[in-house]
Amino acid sequence: MRALIRYVWSDALRGHGWIAPLLCFFVIEAIICAQTGLVLPTYAVSAVALLFISTWLTVVTVNSEDPIQLSITVTSAGSQSRVRLAKLLVAFLAGGALGLVGLVGPLIATSFDATIADVVAGAGAQILTTLTGVALGALLSRPVVTKRSWSVVLGFGVCLATVVVPYGPPARQLLVLFNKTAADALGPAILLIALETVVIALVAVGTSLRLARWRS
Repeated sequence: MRALIRYVWSDALRGHGWIAPLLCFFVIEAIICAQTGLVLPTYAVSAVALLFISTWLTVVTVNSEDPIQLSITVTSAGSQSRVRLAKLLVAFLAGGALGLVGLVGPLIATSFDATIADVVAGAGAQILTTLTGVALGALLSRPVVTKRSWSVVLGFGVCLATVVVPYGPPARQLLVLFNKTAADALGPAILLIALETVVIALVAVGTSLRLARWRS
């Protein structure tokens, strides 16, 4: 599996599809960090931005190979699901690296001192939105969704819905929670959001694996 992950990582890097979401994330992060203030609301907005970017990165990573190259990779790996899971893991690791930037950036730019509880809560938010983005990207990439235009429209629409719909997991929940709750009291609420998010992510990834096998 390690060799497969290294191959997927190298192939995704060679494709250069990651450049646009990477630059977009850094621009958004710079704008967010320029608004100095309490660090928890900043972490919430940064995590929501990462939801959109990680969805984009996942689609780019899963779609990095053309159908012929993908069939060769599947034959070599021995399983289509194994290849797809490796790509999703690479997308999650890439999103996690960006999440680290989103975690450190506000600490440098904010005008308020952050506590360890703030940082832990921020890290949890980044992980949850990255996981959600990867799960959503799994449902929007080939061969489940074959047209790039539909991937963009559906991805943007669903991510936006998690922000604007009341109690939308996890984006809206984190935005409300981080703006109204002190860091020391965030633990139980974040655990509940995490449980909900993990269940949704597992269902989404499992569904994407089945649909990918069916449509291949």
